[in-house]
Amino acid sequence: MLLGTFLLVLLVVDSGVVLGLLRGGRLHGLRTARLKAPPLLAAALVLQLLLGLPGHPLPGGRWGIGAVLLMVSLLLLLGVVWANVRLPGMPLIALGLLANLAVVGLNGGMPVSAATPPQAPTGITSAQVSQLGPQYLVAGPETHLAVLGARVGVLGIQSAVSVGDALQYLGLLLLIQGLMVRDAGRRPKPSTSAGPWATLLRVAWLAILLGLLLQLALLLVAAGFGTVAGPGSLLAETFRNVSWSLLVCVGVALGRVAAKGRVPVEGVTGLLAAPLALTAANTVQKGVAEALNVAGAPAGPTPLWVLALKAAEYAWLGLALGWVGRRAWGGAFGHVAAGLVTGIVFGGAFLTLTVLAAPPPLPSLLAKGVNELLFPVGCALVVFIAEVLGSHVAAAAPATDPRPRITSA
Repeated sequence: MLLGTFLLVLLVVDSGVVLGLLRGGRLHGLRTARLKAPPLLAAALVLQLLLGLPGHPLPGGRWGIGAVLLMVSLLLLLGVVWANVRLPGMPLIALGLLANLAVVGLNGGMPVSAATPPQAPTGITSAQVSQLGPQYLVAGPETHLAVLGARVGVLGIQSAVSVGDALQYLGLLLLIQGLMVRDAGRRPKPSTSAGPWATLLRVAWLAILLGLLLQLALLLVAAGFGTVAGPGSLLAETFRNVSWSLLVCVGVALGRVAAKGRVPVEGVTGLLAAPLALTAANTVQKGVAEALNVAGAPAGPTPLWVLALKAAEYAWLGLALGWVGRRAWGGAFGHVAAGLVTGIVFGGAFLTLTVLAAPPPLPSLLAKGVNELLFPVGCALVVFIAEVLGSHVAAAAPATDPRPRITSA
């Protein structure tokens, strides 16, 4: 339960930072932010932590200690919001807190039910609820404001999320990006750009994150069809997607760094990186699957037509990103458009040829479609965000003026 909540908060924070960067914000805004009433915030977080500790369960039930601690923590958080009401996103956070206060106050705890596909049973037992935390109750016909209650399994994550929680997450996202863009216009623009190796390192870390997010998207598609693979197969597939994302995005970015005005170089690195990355990723997946003794790894070499199509796709993407980057309007949305066009054209061709060669089941075909459409967009954003982060680091470095200063006596 605590781990699932942590993953949701981490996803919201990462999304807020990415949105702030796309809007031209700077990480400096987060470092200089001053939040009022920090003792209230610390006390509320301690109470929330006590509610989520698995090794020390508190008495639950209607108006048990868990429900009382939850109410107190929500009131403390409302005090923090009131003290910082002028910050972006705070009104939305306040609305979420009030929604949770209302449903907990009327029911003596947070009612919870299961968020499952329509064809699956939606019941949840008292034993399952007790594992979530002492502040939760089983939702039933007598539950008040059941629509505001919590759901388990939202986005495939084992965590209970209520309507009020969702509003608070959205408010937190707005707060983070708002703090980043608030003072962005007051800071001078960088006069120097980041070194090529630093840029490639940022691309590598962002590409790893992209691979993990892509795997999460594919997992959600599989969960929607009820075709989730076992842990071993999932781990092997995750290694494959992360390896593919890392190698191909770094390859495209390498051309961007080395081009220096020569556009064809960007296409050449994408042309070479894509087939090598695909071969290496399939090899990694096969090695992990064999080490875990699981089935499902690709057998034999990758078909030649797949390698050729991927080489053409990422040669085109490198050229498109180079062209967009030289336009005055070539910001985040320009990079997204380049990735989207690439995904539609080449992803459509890949899916068509796949169906003609050997029609896969619908869940597998849909997962391939999500992968082919979203990954070029994500790779384009990885290159763009890495360059933006490099500019912010250069802007934060102290500037030195070599000219002598003339002072008057």
